[in-house]
Amino acid sequence: MNQGLYRDIFEHDSCGIGAVVNVKGHKSHETISDALFMLSNMEHRGGRGSDPKTGDGAGILIQIPHPFLKEVTSRSGFQIPEEGKYGVGMTFFPKNKQLHKKSKQLLNKIIEESGFNLLGYRDVPVDETVPGSGALDVMPNIEMVFVSHQEGLEGIE
Repeated sequence: MNQGLYRDIFEHDSCGIGAVVNVKGHKSHETISDALFMLSNMEHRGGRGSDPKTGDGAGILIQIPHPFLKEVTSRSGFQIPEEGKYGVGMTFFPKNKQLHKKSKQLLNKIIEESGFNLLGYRDVPVDETVPGSGALDVMPNIEMVFVSHQEGLEGIE
């Protein structure tokens, strides 16, 4: 039953969750720091392996940090439009150079066929000293993809 802010379409299983929010919707580094602190202190967040340095993939969900993305995309060689006029996604491409190239070409084709413009890709910096060897062996190339809609985003759900 949908009541108040609850919507049953958002139901899903979780081993454990936590929430750190600013109830007024203000974006801040403090909120991110608090969320990461909370995440690091959860005793169990899902899968556990034999390598204590290899995590379970748990993370945090945040609003799009437009000022930060505007700065880093500019350094990556492309510009993003004003806040709310673009979309951003995380991609996990194969390390194999041929598969990486083919995967990116396929994604670019799907982006265009879906009525979007590709704005650009940004390599996500990774500190490879942090993950354990098991994670490093299978770690993909992580990139952010930025798109805008050919007809604008009004009315798109």
